[in-house]
Amino acid sequence: MRERCLGDQESLVTAFKDQVSRYPGMECLSARDGVEAAEFVLKIAQDARAVVLNRSSSVANELKPRLQRLGLRVIEPYYTELGNFENKIGDYWDLPSLLTNGLVPNFELRDFNAGGSVVRKDCVALLGVSAACAQDGSMYFVQHSSNISQTLEQAAEVVLVVGLDKVVNTGEDAALQTRGMGMFGLEAMLLNLRQRRDAGPSMASLPAAAEAPGQR
Repeated sequence: MRERCLGDQESLVTAFKDQVSRYPGMECLSARDGVEAAEFVLKIAQDARAVVLNRSSSVANELKPRLQRLGLRVIEPYYTELGNFENKIGDYWDLPSLLTNGLVPNFELRDFNAGGSVVRKDCVALLGVSAACAQDGSMYFVQHSSNISQTLEQAAEVVLVVGLDKVVNTGEDAALQTRGMGMFGLEAMLLNLRQRRDAGPSMASLPAAAEAPGQR
């Protein structure tokens, strides 16, 4: 599946952009690198100044440092919602061989619509996706807590970061890629299973957006 989608990457990305542009309130922007993407986020944030991130590696490694240098306040609810406990796994060589021992996670595929009457917070969500479907423009996430769904529900503006390698052809391809990321990323997830002081405040502490005619 990966070889097939990479071989058709140019046509798949074109089809994905076309599908996304059909959704009301959606705008598809192309960034050459993390610097340009961070500038897009800054313009979208305007006076909000707070950006809520998920654990996407492209968001955390490429965009987070640039956003902080631009003066935006970064919030990572994944870490703020973890309880205060001691994580005894400190390095990669301490990770258990879960898959080798037959411990495979279960996955439930759920549709999610961010619309509704929930009170929007004065922030921008910046979320990296696990997969994006070229056929209908849908996007997929791996979520093992509630940080992504709550962020989508509450943020006044939403920016979804879609790397070229995330775009696949069908919904079945997207579900397979997302499950694979969840399965093979399970062990490494344990390294980050701790509270972090630099994760910022919780979303609950953010003020309501001044005007919320609709989420983009």
